[in-house]
Amino acid sequence: MKILIISDLHVGTTARAKDFCTLNGNASSAITENFIDDFRELVENEKINATHLLIAGDITNSGETLEFEIAAERIKEIITILDIDVKNVFFVPGNHDGNWDHERESTSRGDGIEKSRAAKYTNIKNNDFFSSVLDNSKFSSYYKDPFSAIWESKEIIVVGVNSSAYDSCDKKVKFGEVDLKCLEALEKKLIEIKSSNDRRFKVLLTHHHPKIYTDRTFPDADLSQMKNAEDFLHFASRNEFDFIVHGHKHIPRFNYQMDSDGYSVNILSAGSFSAQLKDWHNGVANFFHLIEHHDFCPENNYSRGKLISWSYFTNHKWKRSQYDRDYISHVEYFGNVVSKSKLKSTLRNVICEFKSIKNYVKFNDLVLKEPNLMYCNRRLLSIAIDDLSEELKYEVMPSRNDDFVLLWAE
Repeated sequence: MKILIISDLHVGTTARAKDFCTLNGNASSAITENFIDDFRELVENEKINATHLLIAGDITNSGETLEFEIAAERIKEIITILDIDVKNVFFVPGNHDGNWDHERESTSRGDGIEKSRAAKYTNIKNNDFFSSVLDNSKFSSYYKDPFSAIWESKEIIVVGVNSSAYDSCDKKVKFGEVDLKCLEALEKKLIEIKSSNDRRFKVLLTHHHPKIYTDRTFPDADLSQMKNAEDFLHFASRNEFDFIVHGHKHIPRFNYQMDSDGYSVNILSAGSFSAQLKDWHNGVANFFHLIEHHDFCPENNYSRGKLISWSYFTNHKWKRSQYDRDYISHVEYFGNVVSKSKLKSTLRNVICEFKSIKNYVKFNDLVLKEPNLMYCNRRLLSIAIDDLSEELKYEVMPSRNDDFVLLWAE
């Protein structure tokens, strides 16, 4: 299973590309000619394939009808390029997908708060493509309480939470919110659809971020973490989600978290697929990602696999992401959650076995002995390998394709 992740398209006046923009060709933000063609070229050159598509909100910039029409056309092009079945497309609205003018008009007419909240989603509800995607869900209630949706198939469960539902036109900062009653309602729905021996890949999709990220590109404090984020994270852990995927923050991050509920969940901040970022995050690229789920660990039942990321720069088009530049690596592995001391102990034992019979050892040799090493976080693995080098008297020699060689010192 390979899941394509895009977020924050911002189709409209602030899109970076002319094929995502609603202004004419002289629009200052639309500096890229054919963004979809560049995407198609990368897919062909890198032989990328995917089975599912997740969209983490801010599909449009202002929630206008034309923006949703263009967004739907671009998304259909993306799934055609990758041959993804529309039944495997999932989305969640972002704060920019609500039309604040419609909400103001509803409020001025004296409509109740629930009706006014729903009014801002008139344009997305009326779009045939996005309505059809929701029609494929097991449960759909994005625009009214409990503001969530659930899709399920034999291999995957995707739960979407509309963290933008409680944002309103009179809020200066659209920080998002997850209502506790929403989480309770979702938990009941998940129990209803759960079957015996049910182990499917589970994604919790939302727009706002449930944790604060260091921002090296913008000087002001970040006030946009979702309200009730702690309960949201507990919900993810308690219900054994493999991934939280969110947007909103236009800079990517990948990490994992384990809390007192005892389950580790991977968290992907997806960045922006096609917004013009120079005004807010100068030097930050656009991104898309691919989650490759390989299997479930027989020891702890965690999903094992890798996350692959690409970055777009105006003068270079799509490039493989680099951690030193983008704060996300081209390939990040997940599934083996272990402390540094435990990892060093495992590595010490395996390396010593090889040291008695060979002059050197490759990382792939270590993986053959301990398969879970493949799914270690690579930064943690690198630290552990370096820490042991003096004790075990070896030199680390880099190699291709995520491999390395440990050469014994004379």
